[in-house]
Amino acid sequence: AAQKPSPAPGTTGEGQRKRQSKWNMAKTIQVKLPEDDDQLRVINELAKYTWKLGWDFEAVVKEREKDNPLFAFLFDPPDTDLNQFYRWRVFANSQGDSEISWRESEFQIYNNGPLWKPPNCQHIQERKTNEAKEAVKQMMRVHKGDRPIPKTDEERFRHLLEDLEATRGSVGEAMRFCIENALLAKAIVHNLVSVMCRDLEDPPAVKKQAMLYLLSDILFNSHSTKPGASAYRRNIEDKLPEVFEHLRDVLRNRPKGVATGLNGAIDKVLGAWGTWSMFPPLFV
Repeated sequence: AAQKPSPAPGTTGEGQRKRQSKWNMAKTIQVKLPEDDDQLRVINELAKYTWKLGWDFEAVVKEREKDNPLFAFLFDPPDTDLNQFYRWRVFANSQGDSEISWRESEFQIYNNGPLWKPPNCQHIQERKTNEAKEAVKQMMRVHKGDRPIPKTDEERFRHLLEDLEATRGSVGEAMRFCIENALLAKAIVHNLVSVMCRDLEDPPAVKKQAMLYLLSDILFNSHSTKPGASAYRRNIEDKLPEVFEHLRDVLRNRPKGVATGLNGAIDKVLGAWGTWSMFPPLFV
């Protein structure tokens, strides 16, 4: 956890000597953290550069960003929350305080001036912790491809599956959609397997064959540099027992001649996976 810096020289906190009378009579400015994270980032960044480059830099920013609502605080009256937070951050930077840890004791910038009371460090640290946790969750969702399919993409994928044929062009078109939307890997695999294994007769065996080719093409391209593509291998592997148990039942329940094409497709796909070393031989 970040450590709070020592009180700045000349400042007074709890346990220190009682303030002098002029100090006691000074107006107190309670600095408040901006609630909006984007606004907080803008103010922190500007305050850092204003401290380094001076007030002339602030004047340039005011002119350049005069129509930007995120910089409206520069034009606000000095008694408004965002303007006060900005001015405090400039001063805090000059004292060596960071954006997540600062002196919390009250202070005066100049003699007989107002008494500034910084916000509690714990509040910003909790926000940063929550942001970090959410960022990790987001990264994990991307890594796993664990996102729901937007309505428009779900509709397009459904049409691709309805029109899917066991041809290179048809399978390739559906595969490109899957790789381009690799961040949706888990939902795409779930939808594909749900349709494929819906019933022994529905979809027909030739359509199941095309869907098996599609699964295989997605696996082959799961090593691409597309963000999230690697998640396909794990998600498809989790579904393969269900897929092949369903295909076994299809083969057992169809006339021998009709099932021949599907049986050949299964042999072809498993042979390719063995050549690619896609899965351990025992699993295949």
